[in-house]
Amino acid sequence: MLVLCISALLVVTFLEYTSGSGYFEIQITTIQNPRGEVLNGTCCDGVRSLNGSCKDECDTFFRVCLKEYQSRVTFDGSCTFGNKTSAILGGNTFTYPSDYNRTRLKLPFDFAWTVSVYISPLPFFQR
Repeated sequence: MLVLCISALLVVTFLEYTSGSGYFEIQITTIQNPRGEVLNGTCCDGVRSLNGSCKDECDTFFRVCLKEYQSRVTFDGSCTFGNKTSAILGGNTFTYPSDYNRTRLKLPFDFAWTVSVYISPLPFFQR
């Protein structure tokens, strides 16, 4: 009982400043959008021909947005941890080799957060 009371008294809580850094990287190698439509079904250029197909190809680019966890992902709001947009990579359908760096989006991050650390010396007193 005495060891339990001593260890309970010796458990210490510290607040520390912790930082993390690194990068998030994604590479797009293949895209297939044969109908040339955006997410809501309209043509990229907004114009359909008489047979219902889109007249012009899309100008395909990508945007990476790093934000906090969301149970339901939304496209609005700020990108908490940063964002990066590619140049136009191609039209409706394209494939690039994996060593083609133009299709690689690299987003460095450097942020900090506060953590609680619990230290208990109890294991050091056991025999």
